[in-house]
Amino acid sequence: MSDADFRIGQEAFEQLMNILSLLDNLAEFLGMEVSNIVFFAIGRVLGDKIYDLYPKEESCDLTSANAFLLDFMKNYKLVKDIAIFTAIPSDNNVELICRVTNSAYTANRRGNFLLYVIRGILHQFYSRVVGKTAEVLVIYASSEIKAFYEYLIKLPAQLKRGVPEEETPRMWRCEDE
Repeated sequence: MSDADFRIGQEAFEQLMNILSLLDNLAEFLGMEVSNIVFFAIGRVLGDKIYDLYPKEESCDLTSANAFLLDFMKNYKLVKDIAIFTAIPSDNNVELICRVTNSAYTANRRGNFLLYVIRGILHQFYSRVVGKTAEVLVIYASSEIKAFYEYLIKLPAQLKRGVPEEETPRMWRCEDE
């Protein structure tokens, strides 16, 4: 990806964060349940776009996918800090623990809206990485001083290797028809 593409992408994500904060203000009119669904859907679209930027010539392993997602989310300032830990429980599935710290700005707002946006990003990105639906659960969410979120991502034991693109779960778009 060239520097010009990177800059354009960064500006687009910064504008999206501004839009998200405006949507956060609409929560009082729409209600929290509806707003959270909207934020999760926005996160899924972002996760889809982030996966599209993932270099396909690299080996499609979990380590490189984790590293790419970590760098991307930090570079675009979607999070202040993020860490992903991998565990393999007794049922041989793969579980990831994702810990996220956001800026004080998001904690001072009503806004745990990023909790749902990030959950949507993780859901869609890892669903595309493994080629099957990833289950993302919120383990812990704190808004004390700084927002801190912890997610559990459950992936199937078989990671995608050479799966055709049409088999991977993607977001449906109007241009897909």
